[in-house]
Amino acid sequence: AGGAQGPRSSSYATAPAGLAAYADLLARSNHPVTRLRSPLAEDPPSPATTLVVLDPGALPAVEVRALHDFLASGGRLVIGGRGPHPWLPEIMDDPPRWTGGGVHEAGMIAPAAEVSGLTAVRAEAEGYWSHSGASLPALGRGAKSIVNVAAPEGGRALLLADASILHNRLLGRGDNAALGLRLAGEAGRPVAFVESVHGYGAATGLGALPQQWRAAGALGVLAALVLLWARGRRLGPPEEAARALP
Repeated sequence: AGGAQGPRSSSYATAPAGLAAYADLLARSNHPVTRLRSPLAEDPPSPATTLVVLDPGALPAVEVRALHDFLASGGRLVIGGRGPHPWLPEIMDDPPRWTGGGVHEAGMIAPAAEVSGLTAVRAEAEGYWSHSGASLPALGRGAKSIVNVAAPEGGRALLLADASILHNRLLGRGDNAALGLRLAGEAGRPVAFVESVHGYGAATGLGALPQQWRAAGALGVLAALVLLWARGRRLGPPEEAARALP
């Protein structure tokens, strides 16, 4: 339908920098997948869910607070991406500091459950955590970590300095898919992609109807037009020049 497209790090995006393949991988691996288009503050997810927020750009203060509350309630959060994250200190105390650059191949630094045994995770060298703060450097190379782990207030935060490791173009390389499954948590755990940060809003009006319903409605309108045409008066012969006499 027009080729690969969609915003960066969106689970709807089939472009090379999208996460559509990752969402498919999770769904096929017994993780119920949902996409959140309403603001988190209006519809907070269950702490039993793994929440994925990658490359969100600017985050409203109310959304940052909702993420903080999600972690505080014991939720599992996969967050980060390219660029500095000025909102991260509002979500957790003493967060890591992002720096541009990074690595093209990463392996385990610390034996966290999410990265244990991984030796060849491919990346686009978009960024790394130059200062870990209160988090544990788990995956990277040398002093450059690209996945850090933190456990603030009972929750678990998986901090990605380089979201390309889960992107469509790299998910099938090395140990990337294995890492993606471990980030999601145990089998059967629901995973929710926050799509409101990528410009998707809650559907309203006709857009809120399922696609099958909209197709059925269009067919119904077409059938009504055909019926009107079939029952309508046909064009007859030309009008005669004079009235026929008895």
